[in-house]
Amino acid sequence: MRLPVSWLRDFVTTDATPQKIADVLTSRGFTVDAIEPQRMPQNIVVGRIETLAPHPDADKLQVSTVDAGASGRLQIVTGARNVAVGDKVPIALVGSVVYTGASGADGEPETKAINKAKLRGVESNGMMASANELF
Repeated sequence: MRLPVSWLRDFVTTDATPQKIADVLTSRGFTVDAIEPQRMPQNIVVGRIETLAPHPDADKLQVSTVDAGASGRLQIVTGARNVAVGDKVPIALVGSVVYTGASGADGEPETKAINKAKLRGVESNGMMASANELF
C-alpha cells in the first residue's frame, strides 16, 4: 500500500523526514518496501470530449475535439476505446511529460514528452492520459 506522508501528517503531528518515519514504522513491525518521491506531472488539465469520430486511416484510432478550458479546443487523436462524448478526461498538453508505465535500467520510471504530432496524417495536439501515465 502506498501511503503519502502528507496524509500521515493529517493524523500525526511530526516534522520527521520520510526516512525517519519509515525507520520508526519498521521498528514497530510494519514493512516499508520503498520511499518514493511524489511524482506529479505538469501541464495536465481536465478536458471535456465534444466530438469523437473514427480516424479516416486507422481502425484502432479515433479523432476527438476536446474543450480544454483555458487551453482552448484541441484536436486529439486517441487509441482509447473507453471514452465517449461528454466524458471529462485528463489531457496532457503539448510540452508536458508523462510516465510510460515502464522502469528504466536504473529502476526509475520512464517518461515521454508530449509533442504535436501527426498520427496517420491527422494532427494531434496533446494526449488523453491514463492514471498510469500520470502517477
